[in-house]
Amino acid sequence: MRLYRAGESGPPLLLLHGAMLDTGQGVWHDVVGQLARGYRVHVIDMPRHGGSRPWTGRLDDNFYRRFVPALLDAIGVSRVGVIGLSMGAGVAVRFALDHPDRVHWFDTPNTRYRVDIDTPDDLRRFTTPELFASLRLDLQERGPSAQSTDVVKVDAKVLDMGNEGDRQIVSVRFQGQVVEEKGAAPVDFNEVWHLVKPHDGSREWAIAGIEQMN
Repeated sequence: MRLYRAGESGPPLLLLHGAMLDTGQGVWHDVVGQLARGYRVHVIDMPRHGGSRPWTGRLDDNFYRRFVPALLDAIGVSRVGVIGLSMGAGVAVRFALDHPDRVHWFDTPNTRYRVDIDTPDDLRRFTTPELFASLRLDLQERGPSAQSTDVVKVDAKVLDMGNEGDRQIVSVRFQGQVVEEKGAAPVDFNEVWHLVKPHDGSREWAIAGIEQMN
């Protein structure tokens, strides 16, 4: 794995580039110097890109869900800010949802991606039973048609972390723009997601509530 570092002080920042011909230095060389004034910057060539070749094995969502936490453990970073472009944006979003306790904030500039919710099982995987019961009523009212949301821009910042009884709680603010109907103009959103995880590790982080801030 090819890793580049810049900056000697400040919070850690991880930069994740896109797919195809992208490399860490090729994508980020114009901004690393400025970012290094306030952050300890970590830039990688993603697996099977640039100096991280050759790389064997399957590079899919399951791989990257393991890869980023393992990378941070290897370089001795417990919590980090993340900026991702294109494929790197998807990796950053998934990492933030899987491990909100390890993310100070993340940004996905100039990256647009789609979130599809087709069945109740899609919601059940990411929500607590209580929130799922509420959202399932919305799905039933909507009928059999699938919902697809284009995320035009999203920024996230961890607002609070704590413990309540037998679980951890993290509150994350998400701001950005989405398109919820084909052909419609992007609309702003500003939400705080409250995520919980049992101390015994019996399940991963789950969304317990979503607070609209607009």
